[in-house]
Amino acid sequence: MRSWRAWSTIVGVWSLGLVGCTGDVAPGPETRLAAVCAEAGGDYYDRDPALLCVFGARQGVEVGPGFECPAAFPNRVGDPGLTYCNASTEFPVSVLMEIEARYPEDVEDAGDVGPDGGEAEDVGPAPVGESCAEPRELSFEGGQVEVVADTRGAREDAASLCDGSAGADHVYAVTLEEAGDLVWEVEALDGEFVPALFVREVCEQRVSQLPGACARHRARPGKNAVVAVSAEPGTYYVWVASPGQERGAYRLRGRFSARAAAQAAPSCEALPGVELDPGASLGLGVSARGQIGAQAALCEHQAWGVTRVGVEVAEAGLVTVELLREAGPGFVAGVRPECGGDEEAFCGNIITGEERRVVMQERVSAGVAEVVLGGLEQASLPGFELEVRHGGVSVGESCQAPGRLVQGEADESGVREVGVVASLQGYQDGHAAACGVNGRDRVWELTLDEPSDVMLEIQGEAAAQLSVSLGSACEEVNHCEVGRLERGGLPAGTYYVRVDGDMDDPAEFTLRARVRPTLIGGSCESPGTAIALRAGESTVVALDAGDVPSAMVRCAPGPARDRMVTLEVLEPGDLALSTATLSAGATWWAELATECRESGGCLEQPRGMAGLEAGEHALKVASDAGEALTVQVALLPPGDRCFGAEPLALNQLHNVSLAGYHGEGAPSCAGEAPVADRAFEFTLSEATTVMLTLTPVSGTDRATLWLERGGCGQALELRCEEPSAGQPASLVLGALTAGTYRVWAGGNPGDYTLDITTH
Repeated sequence: MRSWRAWSTIVGVWSLGLVGCTGDVAPGPETRLAAVCAEAGGDYYDRDPALLCVFGARQGVEVGPGFECPAAFPNRVGDPGLTYCNASTEFPVSVLMEIEARYPEDVEDAGDVGPDGGEAEDVGPAPVGESCAEPRELSFEGGQVEVVADTRGAREDAASLCDGSAGADHVYAVTLEEAGDLVWEVEALDGEFVPALFVREVCEQRVSQLPGACARHRARPGKNAVVAVSAEPGTYYVWVASPGQERGAYRLRGRFSARAAAQAAPSCEALPGVELDPGASLGLGVSARGQIGAQAALCEHQAWGVTRVGVEVAEAGLVTVELLREAGPGFVAGVRPECGGDEEAFCGNIITGEERRVVMQERVSAGVAEVVLGGLEQASLPGFELEVRHGGVSVGESCQAPGRLVQGEADESGVREVGVVASLQGYQDGHAAACGVNGRDRVWELTLDEPSDVMLEIQGEAAAQLSVSLGSACEEVNHCEVGRLERGGLPAGTYYVRVDGDMDDPAEFTLRARVRPTLIGGSCESPGTAIALRAGESTVVALDAGDVPSAMVRCAPGPARDRMVTLEVLEPGDLALSTATLSAGATWWAELATECRESGGCLEQPRGMAGLEAGEHALKVASDAGEALTVQVALLPPGDRCFGAEPLALNQLHNVSLAGYHGEGAPSCAGEAPVADRAFEFTLSEATTVMLTLTPVSGTDRATLWLERGGCGQALELRCEEPSAGQPASLVLGALTAGTYRVWAGGNPGDYTLDITTH
C-alpha cells in the first residue's frame, strides 16, 4: 500500500488504539494531542506513523468551506464526509481505509432497498465496468486511450461521487509500469449533463483519492479533466459519474507520458496538458503528489509542490482561469497566456475560507497557456482545483467575470493610482444598488497587497448620478457612496468595486482609484503607538486631518474619520476623555473594546468609563470634523469624575481618602470650590429619611458635603453643607423617595469618614 508523506512515498506501519472515538477499540492513554482533538470535537487515532484527528458528517462534526484543522494537526486529506487532520506528514492508505470502515455511510446500498423503501429484488452482479468488483481494464497504446460509453441504464451507487453524493457511474482500471504524467478528460456526447471525473488508488475507498483528482464542474457546454503530474507506478481507478438522475453518452480520453524524475522546468512541448474548446468551460483537477518536494518562488510566494500544466486554447478569445479552494491552508497560481512567452504571469492566491479567486481574465491567442501551481505551506498535500472558461460574459458584467483595476507604480509616499475610462452602455442591472439610484452596473476587482487607505471617485458628466461601492466579496457591499467613496484601514486582500445607477445615459465616465499604505493608527492592522497609563496619568491621542473613515467606531452613525490605539491600563481606574479642539457643529465619538475588530462600549457624554480593569484595550476615536482633533486621555482614581461615582452601602461607616483627587464640583454652599472631591452613590428602595456625615480626620482639613440627583451635567443639588475647618459636615433629608442619589465628599486631599444612615 502507498502512504502519503510530505517528502517521499513510504510503506506505512500501524498499531496502537483509538482515543475519544466510538467503537470497540479500547481508548489509549490521554495525551496532549488527544486532548486537543477532543476539544475540537474530533476523534483521535494514534496509528504509527500517523497521528489523526478525524472530523466530517459521518463522524458528527460538519466540515464546511471555512473548516480548519486544529493547529496541532496541520496536514489534511479527505472530503466533507470524513476529513483526516494529521499531526504527522504520513497518510498510510491502509490506515485510512481501516478508519473509514468505522464510520458507515448513512445511505444503505442501492441494491438492498427498492424505490418505495421496501426490500428490492436481487438484480445480480453489476456488469463489467460498473463496480469495483470488476472494473473495465484500459491500456495505453502509443500513450493514448479513448473510450465511448453511456451511463443510461447504469446503476446508481450511493455516495459514489468524489463529493459524497450519489450518481450512476462507470469505473476503469489502468496500470502504470513506470512513473510519468497521466491526463484524463471526459465530455458528454449527448444529454444535459457534464460527467464528473475522479481518480483513486483503491477502487472502493474515497480516502485513497489522489489529492486534487476530483473534477465535478457542471457548467454546460463543458468537460472535466484530471492531470496527475509525476504519478507513481501502480494501478489507478478512474471513475466517470453522472450526478443525480442525469444520464447520457460520454467520451473518456486518457494520455500518458513517462518521466522518471519529478517535474522540474520542462519545455512547453513536454507539459502535461488539457484542451479548452471554444465557448466551453473546463473543470480541472491537478494532482501533484509526486511533486511534493518541489519548491520555488512563485508570484512573490515561496511555494511547495510546484507543478506546471498546459491549457491548449483552441481558438483566440477571452479566457478566464479561476483557482478554487481545495482542502489545505492555501494555494498560489500563476498563468502565462503564452507558454514560453516573455510577458509577466498573471497571479492569484486563495486561502482557507475563500471559495474561488480569478487568476486571469484576458483575451488570448490560440496556443498553449502555462499554469503554474503551488501550495503556500510546506504541510500541504499538493492537489489543486481550477475552472477554466473560454468566452462568456463581457468583462465586468458579473462576479464571474470582473474587470481588474491594475494600480500604477507607487510614488515617494507609497501612493498608487489607477484611472479607467468606461461606460455602462450595453450592460445590465445585475445587482441592486446599495445607495443612490439603481440601474445598470459594472464590477472591477481591486487587489491590496498591504493594509491600505482607498479613495474611489467617478469623474465626468455622469458622476452626479452614479454610485460607487466597495466590498470584500463580489456579492457583498460593505461601503457605498454617490460619486466618491473613501475608506481607510482596509486589510490586504481582494476587493470588488461596483459602479451603479446608469439607466439611459451612455456617456463615458472615469473611475479613479487612489491607494496608499494605511496611516499608522488608521486601522486595526496598523494601530497607533500604544499608550500605557496608571491612575492619575494622562496623555493625548491625535486624530490627523489625513485620517480617513475605516468604520472601526461602531458608535458613529455614519462615515467618520477614525483612529485606533492600544491602551494598556496598568492599574484599575476610571477612564476619562475630553477635547478642546472640536470646531462648532462637529461631533466626535469614542469607543473602548477588548479587541479592535470587536464592537466595544460607546463612551457617551461625559466621555468616560468607570471601573476599568487593568489590561489591554482598543481605544477608537472618530470625528466628522474636517480638521485635526486632539483628545485628552486620563486614567483617574475611582470616583474622581461624576460618571465614576462609587456605590456605597447604607448604615455603615466608610473610610474615604481624597489624596490624589482633583476638585471638579461647584457646590452652592462653598465659597470656593473644594481642592479635591470624590463622587459616591447610594440607592433607596423606598421612601426614607437619610442622614449623611462627612468627618475630617485632621483638625485642619475642611469638609464639604453635598447631595444631588440626576445625570452628570444635569444634576439637581438637593442639600449642601460646608462647616469650618476640622468640623464634620452633616445633611439630614426627610422622606427621600426611592431611587439613586449621588453624594460628593469634598475638601482637602486628606482622610475622612463618611456615614450614611437611614431611618
